[in-house]
Amino acid sequence: MELNQIGITKLSTLYAFLSQTFQEYSADSDDYEDEDEWQEALEEHETMLSELAQSGMLYAEVTHAAEKSVLYAQDTLELMRALRKSIDLHRGA
Repeated sequence: MELNQIGITKLSTLYAFLSQTFQEYSADSDDYEDEDEWQEALEEHETMLSELAQSGMLYAEVTHAAEKSVLYAQDTLELMRALRKSIDLHRGA
């Protein structure tokens, strides 16, 4: 599996990215200058997760890999389904 646009080349990488939670803001964090910068990074992370979860091509590839019992495929597919359901719920709210 290869998605050059987002730098994902392995199912294990996709699985790790989809299961990653964005760390909470800490005023003394060296990663962000302030809460606004953290909020912007959080929004970018959520957008990327949404795009990955809703990609029809990616979903089809992961489904195909899961059917072949490829390592991480079934777990990745479950994460994608959960994200899709979450996105649908937020849109309906």
